[in-house]
Amino acid sequence: MEVNRNKLDQLVSATRSLFDKVENNERVAGGLMKQCEALQQSLSSTQEYQGSVQVLGQGSSNRRQLVEIEGAYVQQLQTENSELKAMLEEYQSTLELKLDGIRR
Repeated sequence: MEVNRNKLDQLVSATRSLFDKVENNERVAGGLMKQCEALQQSLSSTQEYQGSVQVLGQGSSNRRQLVEIEGAYVQQLQTENSELKAMLEEYQSTLELKLDGIRR
């Protein structure tokens, strides 16, 4: 009877360990998804910016419009940079938690 109890305890312990690993992997995957979404948004913004600059360069010599577009683009990049920095910090924190769990 004691042998069965020990095996059951080992099984419960292994199940908890696997569950913790799955949770950590899900957090990491969530962080990676956020990073992918931010990169996709950045790529889209860059393409939009390049298109706007090309149109302005072809059809108009209005430098004020170009400066406004560039200013908006720089502001958007700064916002995206802040978001990416926050996601990276979250990812690093999650990774540290996962590594702490593995070390135990």
